[in-house]
Amino acid sequence: MTKGKRRKADGLAKEARRRARTAATAPARTDSAAAPTTLEDRVAIATQVDAWQFLLNYLNYVRDGGFDVPLDKFGPQRPGETVEEAELRLTVARETKEVQALIGDWAELCAEVAARPTLTLNPGTMVAHVADVGRGWLKTAGHVPDRDTWIAGARPLLGALCAPQHWLDALNVLDQVGTMGIAPGENVTFAAAQAKPAAALHAAAALVSWLFGQRSIVFDQTSAMRALARKTHALAELLESA
Repeated sequence: MTKGKRRKADGLAKEARRRARTAATAPARTDSAAAPTTLEDRVAIATQVDAWQFLLNYLNYVRDGGFDVPLDKFGPQRPGETVEEAELRLTVARETKEVQALIGDWAELCAEVAARPTLTLNPGTMVAHVADVGRGWLKTAGHVPDRDTWIAGARPLLGALCAPQHWLDALNVLDQVGTMGIAPGENVTFAAAQAKPAAALHAAAALVSWLFGQRSIVFDQTSAMRALARKTHALAELLESA
């Protein structure tokens, strides 16, 4: 990430944090007819803004070329491989991705969003907003990728962007919950979000972001990101007007 991009991202992150804190703690205004006017409405909008901002950090990482560590490096224990060898392989791959992510600051920005009060207040809803983006892309594409391939593809993204204290929990969410209700016909599993909010949010974002990296699902990445960013900005402006 260039210094200019870094400053812009830092500025956006600081402004978003201020908005989220205001939405979650400030009393409702009664001097304006502009929406939203209730605390409940403002928290709902802030939750959606934060969910999409979190996802946009993942998408930026993918667009910047975050798949340069082979996916098989994050696979399960291989035949003939000891437990220690498998753990070492995963550790090396994860640390490599962490270094790359820190260089780009996307991991840091994810951590900042995950620390906002909206995730504590509405973990299930925040995860659902992320999942809805992926569900929309799948509907447009008209097909669903192989489940095992999809989950395996999300693992390296967690290794890169998920904070170390949440990484194992996020992997467990993938193993236990699968595609987080993103695939058509599934329901978002709120239990995982309630039990491990940050881990579930990272798992959902990793799954959606892997879809983003597949040309057969999202052919025009630039347009897809621009559309999501515009919607996020519009909601943030609505929140600011309250």
